[in-house]
Amino acid sequence: YVVEEDIRKRLEGIGLAMPNTSFEIYADYDQHVKGHIDGMTNKGNQIYEIKSCVQAQLDFIRNNGDKLPKRHFNQVQAYMHHGRFKSCLMVYVARDTGEIWTKEVFYLPVVGASIEQKAKSVLKMYDDALLKNKY
Repeated sequence: YVVEEDIRKRLEGIGLAMPNTSFEIYADYDQHVKGHIDGMTNKGNQIYEIKSCVQAQLDFIRNNGDKLPKRHFNQVQAYMHHGRFKSCLMVYVARDTGEIWTKEVFYLPVVGASIEQKAKSVLKMYDDALLKNKY
């Protein structure tokens, strides 16, 4: 978290990020489904997410057409879906070299809805298992 805090302060220092805009976001359908947004940019209706990695991971992303790891892509799609944000500025920082790389990811409603449906299915299976074991 030290790396993320340093990057957050730098983003605020150059006027890209709004200070003190980190918060938890919850799904409308279940307060157990939540995530933590690193902050808001000054762009308007845009969040940012900081990911620390090693240089090899950053090189892998860039050498594969700038395609984000699926878990990172789905994470920010879920944030945008539940928070009704237009886009997310992904900020990757290589801990071992200090290299910083960014990519703007736009909200895709179909992906957001798919993630929501998957979460609802998992919650239903869990609830069903609880009921089955209760009686």
